[in-house]
Amino acid sequence: MTPRECRPPCALRLPLASGRLLLASDAFPGLPLTIMPLFVCLFSGGMLLTAQANFKAWNEALATKDHKVVAKMYSPSALSFLPTVSPEHIKSLNGTEAYFYDFVKKNPDGRVTDESVQMYDGGKAYLHTGMYTFMLGSGDARAPLSARFSYMWKDYGGDTGWKITHHHSSVTPGKGAEDPPSAQNQKRIIDLASAAVAMATLAAFAALVAAAKAFMPSKDPAAAPAVASRGVS
Repeated sequence: MTPRECRPPCALRLPLASGRLLLASDAFPGLPLTIMPLFVCLFSGGMLLTAQANFKAWNEALATKDHKVVAKMYSPSALSFLPTVSPEHIKSLNGTEAYFYDFVKKNPDGRVTDESVQMYDGGKAYLHTGMYTFMLGSGDARAPLSARFSYMWKDYGGDTGWKITHHHSSVTPGKGAEDPPSAQNQKRIIDLASAAVAMATLAAFAALVAAAKAFMPSKDPAAAPAVASRGVS
């Protein structure tokens, strides 16, 4: 299978080099080369729309906050799932449900910021890659998380339709939401702040004592008045 890449607007990015047309003809066997450029462009543009529609459906599934609804978007039999916030390589429906059970509680809402699509198997599968940003959390704690993504979708036909067979997501270096300090780190911060306040207080007290001593009367023994001694008779 040979991919056909399309980035919007497709008509402006479709290469017309003969070598590229030969590659495209592998994905669409039997089409005359004379109409191949137009057909590939139109079909690729349609595939981009399909990818966008499928992502929208996936994002709406997240909005239901039902982990089973989201998991149904994934293939139950042939899956490679590498989530953003999990160390696991998920390969089963149960694993997918378990991951989204916690993830949907973060109130995720995704928006694609950059994307490209590569077609496979004559349009029966495609690879959707790019960048997306999620809003996560609730209230004042809600924050954006930028990540890179790749989805492989396959059309199983009939009532099954499109399913995700591969999904990889990783936080964009330097653009992810900062993690809040852990309880241990918070305690360290408080202890360091307390120590700094104590040191500043001691320094101020020492300065005050030094200033007070400067104004105290001298106690030099040489300056003290002589006391008459009494003899013993």
